[in-house]
Amino acid sequence: MSNTQSSNGLEQGLKPRHVTMLSIAGVIGAGLFVGSGHAIAAAGPAVLLAYAAAGTLVVYSERPLTRPQLPDAEPRRAPVPLTLSEQRAVLGFAERQGELSPARVNELAGLLAQPLHISAPKAVAELNGIARGLLGPT
Repeated sequence: MSNTQSSNGLEQGLKPRHVTMLSIAGVIGAGLFVGSGHAIAAAGPAVLLAYAAAGTLVVYSERPLTRPQLPDAEPRRAPVPLTLSEQRAVLGFAERQGELSPARVNELAGLLAQPLHISAPKAVAELNGIARGLLGPT
């Protein structure tokens, strides 16, 4: 496989893995084409609709809506009205704090507590309560 330099400085060429993938795709495509031909000959063009429906079902899979897991806290109202982005920040903090180190949790709680006028020592518990209040009853 040869590589050539194009005028914009990008390299053009095929590596062995590209050739392998092309050959695999060609074999699979040819097999599907021949198989589809036999199915269309036997059942008629309605097979194409069946293939489209089956393909749609394979691509689309509905997942149940799950609520985020928040730490246990007494639901509270925010001391000031929150914008949508502020609500998302508080909920994101509460949802992800289990993945963070305690030092990082306290650092982020301190940052979120300043605009909400919450004291730093109680920031984590207060923010978890506000998040629980924003999410509503579970």
